[in-house]
Amino acid sequence: MSDNITDKYLWVERYRPKELDDVILPENYSDIFKKYIEEENIPHLLFYGGPGSGKTTIARILINKICKNKLDLLMLNGSSSNSIDVIRSIIEDFVSTSPTNGKIKIVYFDEADYITHNAQAALRNVIEMFHSNARFIFTCNFISKINEAIQSRCQLFEFKKLPKEYVISHITKILKNENIKYDENSILKIINLYYPDIRRIIGTLQSRVKNNEIIFDQQEVNNEVLIISHLKDMSLNFRKFEIVKQSIHKIQVIVSNHDLDFREIYQRMFEDPEVPIWMKIVINEFANKHDQCMLPAMNFMGCIYECVKHGNELASLLQV
Repeated sequence: MSDNITDKYLWVERYRPKELDDVILPENYSDIFKKYIEEENIPHLLFYGGPGSGKTTIARILINKICKNKLDLLMLNGSSSNSIDVIRSIIEDFVSTSPTNGKIKIVYFDEADYITHNAQAALRNVIEMFHSNARFIFTCNFISKINEAIQSRCQLFEFKKLPKEYVISHITKILKNENIKYDENSILKIINLYYPDIRRIIGTLQSRVKNNEIIFDQQEVNNEVLIISHLKDMSLNFRKFEIVKQSIHKIQVIVSNHDLDFREIYQRMFEDPEVPIWMKIVINEFANKHDQCMLPAMNFMGCIYECVKHGNELASLLQV
């Protein structure tokens, strides 16, 4: 089912586990998935959790083991195929006919949290009408963005971050297998920066290979860490105007001069235990707007200024 060209050139695909036993899973999850494979059947499934936690890997393993014919598989990505027209034309046409070979057809919807509200409402009816023919597998980062009616029709599985020891071991095996020279400290910095997103770690490392060696850009790796550090300075010093002003200026320079993954920054800020709760509320609000905005950098700076506004209000109320 996989794209052979993609598998050949992209490490993340070439080294994606192909068997359940190669993936770290809770024991009860492993037993359930093995039973699905034995029965060659599944309920509607919804896998949710952070990026690089194994959702897509498990979905593909189940598909490859259960789906007997490519004609019985429809693969979609919610970031692009997310409208009500897709549901009514492409999906309904696919699930309305019987499987070619096997018990069921499978619709695999990756990044399902990007499906629009209206499309999700239409999809609920399709799931009910064609249950005898087809099953849906949804993967998403944010389950809160999935319609409760769809959630109630699926078996839910939460995917938590992989142990860091497993990630380090997996990355080391890839580099050795590819005969890539590397500095262990540099590799650990990349892992620490993007952990637990193992897919992002692998992709970042492959993009840094030149002449069979990892070329490490310390400044690039530090950018996201610096942004979070400056935000912490702001949160602690809202009564000290010059410190807040300097922090904003430093963040603006980083945003202006570097190509940043803002979704990654939002996530890292939200997960950082030292970032205050009130600031995380603001960060979450702007993170949810990220994919709908035309200028992600301006949306991010809007987040920074909103943090400053709320911080000044809190400082005034508490007389810090």
